Amino acid sequence: LWAHDRFGQWANAGLIAPVSPSEEEKAKFFRFSWDALTMQGKTWGYPISLEAISMICNRSIIEDKDVRLIGVEAAGLGVDNPKNAATMANGKLGIFHGMKSYFLQDEYGQIAPVYSISAGLDYPGIGPEHAYLHDIGRAEYVPATDKEAVDAFNYLSKTEGIIPAIESAHAVAYAMKLAPTLPKDKIMVINISGRGDKDVAAIARYMGVDLHE
Repeated sequence: LWAHDRFGQWANAGLIAPVSPSEEEKAKFFRFSWDALTMQGKTWGYPISLEAISMICNRSIIEDKDVRLIGVEAAGLGVDNPKNAATMANGKLGIFHGMKSYFLQDEYGQIAPVYSISAGLDYPGIGPEHAYLHDIGRAEYVPATDKEAVDAFNYLSKTEGIIPAIESAHAVAYAMKLAPTLPKDKIMVINISGRGDKDVAAIARYMGVDLHE
């Protein structure tokens, strides 16, 4: 299950049944990842994926230095253009919404306007978990522009029949750059959330098509 899946609705409708993970299984993931899938004292799924931070919820992945962790952030019209949401590239340490992390700020320390084609990435900050992994050098963060994300969205949709959310298309965009540089025996895993159909109209408009939801 995804944390944003409608598992509460599915559970109430009798479409899914609770699971009973062992203590050994629970120990493999951080506690908050189980909390996200708990309702009325019951667990309704396994935390295989919880958005961008999901790839590193498993403690063994963080500890395995042979696994390279890469996060891709929204560069909008480019990291050097004011219209971006590239927090790691342009952000500074601050406190906002009750958390200490990196945020896009103006010269006075106020939160700066941000932009991305993706509503889910159009935010001036980054989660503290990502900030921590960045600071200790365990994960690296790279930007992808609107155009690169849209191109990746179209590519994956056409070649695999998978319509990624525009948020995830940013990761696909960087993977398309990185893959040709790696040996053929390397394994790459891309974290892709579903529901890309929600972005079709917005991407069509970006491409000049007069389409409205």
